[in-house]
Amino acid sequence: MARALLTHGSRTEARALLESVVTEAPGHVSARLELGQLLLDDGKPEEAGAIFFAMTQSDADNAVAWMGLADAYRLCKQVKPALAAYQQAIAAGLDAHRLRNLRYRLFGEYDG
Repeated sequence: MARALLTHGSRTEARALLESVVTEAPGHVSARLELGQLLLDDGKPEEAGAIFFAMTQSDADNAVAWMGLADAYRLCKQVKPALAAYQQAIAAGLDAHRLRNLRYRLFGEYDG
């Protein structure tokens, strides 16, 4: 539902829906990831970072949450924590495509 709202340009409604899902079901991983990404896209890296950080604390093997945390730190200009989260994303097994894109966002290097 949130994805459909986003597709139709209803970002505020999508965010409200995702926030209610996360409140009602804090263990709903995909809703938390989607809310975090929406917050990053909306220029709220501190809020997104809090979501991703909490996710990595409850599941250290969630590579996508580590990627989101790296992006949140990057947008907050916190270089060392961004690099640490990047390394954790690698250790957690982030897929090659996402890893390439994250590397580009962090270092400006794209290896194909």
